[in-house]
Amino acid sequence: MDQALLLSVLLSQWWFSVSQYHLVVEPMSWSDAQTHCRQHYSYLATVTDMKDVEELKEAANGHTDAWIGLHRTSESDLDRTWHWSHPTVQYKEEESQWAANEPNNAGGVENCVIVNNKDLWYDVREVEHRCFLCYDETSSTTFMIEPKDKISWLEAQKYCRTHHTDLISGLDQQRLMDQKYPVRSDECWIGLSRDNWGWSDGSNSPFRNWKTNVNPVETKCAALRDEGRWDSDNCGLKKSFICHGGNNNS
Repeated sequence: MDQALLLSVLLSQWWFSVSQYHLVVEPMSWSDAQTHCRQHYSYLATVTDMKDVEELKEAANGHTDAWIGLHRTSESDLDRTWHWSHPTVQYKEEESQWAANEPNNAGGVENCVIVNNKDLWYDVREVEHRCFLCYDETSSTTFMIEPKDKISWLEAQKYCRTHHTDLISGLDQQRLMDQKYPVRSDECWIGLSRDNWGWSDGSNSPFRNWKTNVNPVETKCAALRDEGRWDSDNCGLKKSFICHGGNNNS
């Protein structure tokens, strides 16, 4: 076999092995689970997109309460960072379109963003109910959804990911929206939010897949629940968990 081809095959096999998720059914606290994963695999599971979510669900093998590697990294509101819902779009402050005196984080609880009919952004509470804007990467188009009963940011994210690709993320997708809907009468959700959560492997993946009825501010560690969505819980509780990495070294 050609050496270059052989190297390519070996590398692909290596990547396949280290990118897998592994369920450990023995209940442990989040911290002990992380220690176990570091000793026998690599880290608690890191999730970067919806494809990873499907692989995580498959690895969970029906378990609907298992630790993953997401945890709150700071108690300070000053450490919250903005990120787009679509994992391939990076938030850049120099490309932001905040309205005057925004974001103002009124009451210390404004972590999600709406856009008005002048394309200006406002931070508001996630639980407010509004119209929302989806992006579909298959057709490279946007959709303005105005349900009879307007919904929260997390509910809007779930809808967009189920029926399209995601909430619109970044200025390129916002410009596509402007072309399709040059006149909008309402302030709608876009895919921008902020938090102070991070992954146990130190990576900066902005991807989140919270349940629609969870408040990630109240507890500090994330667990996989039904439908591949996540809940937050007390880190000291003992649960099964999912590791990320190569073969078991135990």
